[in-house]
Amino acid sequence: MSFAVKSSAPRITKASTLTRELMDLDPTMRVAPLPTGREDYPQIGIIESAPNQWPLNLDADQLCHFTSGHAVITGQGETLEARPGTVIHLKSGFQGHIEVLDTCRFIYVCVPGSPAKSTPVLHDVANVPASADWGTLGDSSRVSGILLSRDADGRAESGMWICTPGLWDCHVTHDEFCHFLSGRATYTHESGEIIEIEPDTAAFFPKDWRGTCRVHETVRKVYLIA
Repeated sequence: MSFAVKSSAPRITKASTLTRELMDLDPTMRVAPLPTGREDYPQIGIIESAPNQWPLNLDADQLCHFTSGHAVITGQGETLEARPGTVIHLKSGFQGHIEVLDTCRFIYVCVPGSPAKSTPVLHDVANVPASADWGTLGDSSRVSGILLSRDADGRAESGMWICTPGLWDCHVTHDEFCHFLSGRATYTHESGEIIEIEPDTAAFFPKDWRGTCRVHETVRKVYLIA
């Protein structure tokens, strides 16, 4: 099952390769939105596009993690190359366009945010080394990562996060989107629901999600906290 919607943490497994869940949006584009139970934000899903071009006129932040293909985003004096492993955090107010040069797929999440003078970009996210040590969780998990972007008021924080094996209590204080790139973990909700995380799982943990997390194999993920 690629979609787990009736869950405390809705998620998509095999997000980079799923096929039958994608719906035709037009002759060149297919989409697979992840129902989160929200009418506004966050908006989460997958877009797959054949060579095409469309405008970008954003009234919210949009994080895009490209898992295949080649695209170029142009606007506001910037030209941003997107290839597999590129994470681009387009900020609210961005105006420009995206041109798909080679059929591409990207996982996206949209949340409220603020304008910025430049667009945060991270390349080779599955392999780039962490730039900061973020301490420990629970009995033994060591956390590190890269902070890609965060608004002055703390909203719309994005980056790359690594956590070593261990067990720790988990309280999600803000809506959080995660695309797990590698490693394995088991999240257990306070209701008793068990959520198994494997590589290439895109998941949404809503504000006030509570439970535990046991990391079995070091986890690496792309994240966006609303």
